[in-house]
This record gives sequence, structure tokens and C-alpha cells, in this order.
Amino acid sequence: MNINNEKTTHLANRSLLAYYSVHVIKRCRLEFILSEKFQCTKTGFQRCAMQITIAIKGALSSVRAHSFV
Repeated sequence: MNINNEKTTHLANRSLLAYYSVHVIKRCRLEFILSEKFQCTKTGFQRCAMQITIAIKGALSSVRAHSFV
């Protein structure tokens, strides 16, 4: 009886370990996907902010150039 109980416990532990392993892998994949999408969004936002900054600086330098003429 003790051997069957140990086998059952061992199988339960293995199936639980397999479940958690799959769960960890899925969670890691999800974190990777979300981080990649966030990184793209962040990069896009930074690119947009940089373009706006360049446009403002260009407009300001144009105004300064015309005001001194």
C-alpha cells in the first residue's frame, strides 16, 4: 500500500511540475510578446516626439532668422 501511495504522490508531483513548467513557459512568452509590443510603441512614441521637437526647433530657427533680417 505504501508503494502505491508513493507512486501516486510521485505522479501527482510530476504532473504538477509539468503544469507549472508549461505555465512558466506561457508566461515568459506572454511577457516577451508584451515587452516587444511595448518596445515598439515606446520607440514609435520617441520617434514622434523627436519629429515634433525637430519641427519646433526648425520653426523657431526660421523665426529667429527672419527677425534679424
